[in-house]
Amino acid sequence: SAPISDLLRDAIVRTLPAKRKDLSAQHLSNLVWAFASLDMGDSGCMDILEVEATTKMAEFTAQGLSNLAWGFATTSICESGLFHDIWLHSSCKIEDFQPQGLSLLAWAFAGLPDGLPNSCPEMFAAVAEQAMSRMGEFGPQDLSGLMLALATSGNDTLQAQLNHAATRQALAVGLPAFKTRELCNVLWACAYSSSAIAPAQLAPLFAAAEQELSGRFRSDG
Repeated sequence: SAPISDLLRDAIVRTLPAKRKDLSAQHLSNLVWAFASLDMGDSGCMDILEVEATTKMAEFTAQGLSNLAWGFATTSICESGLFHDIWLHSSCKIEDFQPQGLSLLAWAFAGLPDGLPNSCPEMFAAVAEQAMSRMGEFGPQDLSGLMLALATSGNDTLQAQLNHAATRQALAVGLPAFKTRELCNVLWACAYSSSAIAPAQLAPLFAAAEQELSGRFRSDG
């Protein structure tokens, strides 16, 4: 017999077209997240969810908007109008975004094709400003995701300010708390935007990272 996940997915695919108008913003957010996580971008459901989400955009919470951005970007649904609407409504609620939401929002927009949408520079600036005001709340996963996404923003001043605050937070959290991939993402983001950051600001992080990674590689060997 088919796995329960396949049976559930097939049931949703069959019933979604008829029930689409009954879905709340919360329902839509959860389904977009779930379908993207299950790699169901080609099921036809995401197109339905995109249409319904666009009509209810004002009803989404900050978390719901970040879920939409991540889910649609993950499944390569990158319509300009959709992401313009996501950012338009996110910008009005930017102070409500938690660290995870800020990281997901930045990641989603960073992966869009060039020119989609035109508001990306403003989005990156607003996300970075909000993130810096709440930097003490960021853990390893959200911190590495945010730094990776904003490294390619093209705004040297923004990168310098964010990475200065983020590297201090990484050291405050403690590098042992970072997974190896997360720590490598942080180092890559700093190296990518190193021209915008004074070397003295990066030295403590790189020294601590060298010690941390060396210990991990020795134990793995």
